[in-house]
Amino acid sequence: MNKDFLDTKYGKTYYFYKPSNKNEKTLIFIPGFSGDSAYNSFRNIIDKLPDSIGILVVDTVGTGHSYKEYMNRTPGNVVGNIIEVITYLKPINPMFVGHSYGGAYALQLVDKVSDLTNELFLIEPTYSQITFKLLDKTYQFLKQYKDFSEEKAKGSINVEDFIDSVNPLVTEEIIKENAELLFNVYANESIIAECLATEEMVKQMEIAERNLDNFHIVLLCSKEREEEYKNSIFAPSCKILSAAGNHSLQWTNEKFVLDNLINFINGSE
Repeated sequence: MNKDFLDTKYGKTYYFYKPSNKNEKTLIFIPGFSGDSAYNSFRNIIDKLPDSIGILVVDTVGTGHSYKEYMNRTPGNVVGNIIEVITYLKPINPMFVGHSYGGAYALQLVDKVSDLTNELFLIEPTYSQITFKLLDKTYQFLKQYKDFSEEKAKGSINVEDFIDSVNPLVTEEIIKENAELLFNVYANESIIAECLATEEMVKQMEIAERNLDNFHIVLLCSKEREEEYKNSIFAPSCKILSAAGNHSLQWTNEKFVLDNLINFINGSE
């Protein structure tokens, strides 16, 4: 996987890219609300996909390897940052894979650029009907940010404290790298800006969700949330599949995610 960067209008944006072979799909992965390396977050899935499949993973400015740059992380700017990279690389036959907050961004991307793709593979996506929970999480994060800033200034928080928050299904070296990236990024100005834009994010989700019938969506969720999703706005137009695991199914039920993703790529889901 080649790591490179693009000087976008939002700042220097790092990405990992592998072109597809023979007009195969190019999977564009979008992680949830975090800040570590997007590639490392999905790496256990990506590394097990067929070699012919193209891969694009973008560390939008203010996250991952792009963390040194400040970005006013409004929903429009995050989407615009990804679009700039896609426009530059022109990946063949793209489809989006989005987890949690990344699922909401994936919907906005295909809604904004209608001729890009209509195929989405979503893992427990965030959606507008759970606005109350989303706003509560925002409040809790901002509170933690204040505490984190004070503790970091005292030197009582270090990289090791973030080991349990990153992908556990990769090598020890990658886990340490990702933990360091998350430590550096956690609660930086860009992430706080994204958090403060939660109400705007909800509005953009509502707009994109009006067009769910235009998209081809497979949605994976944990057994715990199966009933919720089957009573959500996704139910009438999406294929919803559930299995054991928690919110990060790509880590807690890798086989379930990988099998269904390959089926989706092959058109046999």
